[in-house]
Amino acid sequence: PLRWRWIAAVTGWPDRPYVYAANEASTTTVHIIDASDPTEPVLAAEYVSSEGTGCLPSEEDCAQFATAHDLTLLRHPDTGRTLLYVAYWDSGLRIVDVTDAGAPDEIGSFDYTPRLDSLGLTVDCCAHYAQPTPSGDYVLLEDEIGIGRAGGVHILRTDTCDGVQTCLIEQ
Repeated sequence: PLRWRWIAAVTGWPDRPYVYAANEASTTTVHIIDASDPTEPVLAAEYVSSEGTGCLPSEEDCAQFATAHDLTLLRHPDTGRTLLYVAYWDSGLRIVDVTDAGAPDEIGSFDYTPRLDSLGLTVDCCAHYAQPTPSGDYVLLEDEIGIGRAGGVHILRTDTCDGVQTCLIEQ
């Protein structure tokens, strides 16, 4: 059986009986699980960052690693679309429309480009937690503290990310 590190569930049972999980076994994908029968949940879909998973091809020494670390859900207050905000480690933030749980659609991203500084420490990395405001207009994207010089919070403007179209995310 699979075990997950991070799980988010949408309220709305029984109409939306889905669980969204960053998988501990692979940590690169987000699993969307149909739990309409809680005794026999089934995998409805998987989402993978548009950058792919694992070590990015441009990095021979795996300085950049694409992995789903944490996730948060929001039903957008204006459109009613269900949006998943994924802190995708070295891939930054991914916003995914999961209104149709069987067909997740990435609608926006805020990309990180990890690099080593003059001391050999990693900077611009390690998206750890993403929290949208109730309006969906902003996202607080927190970096893992303790990895290189990472750490701190990015305040991202996401007011065009409503699930109706692809959106632009600005810091």
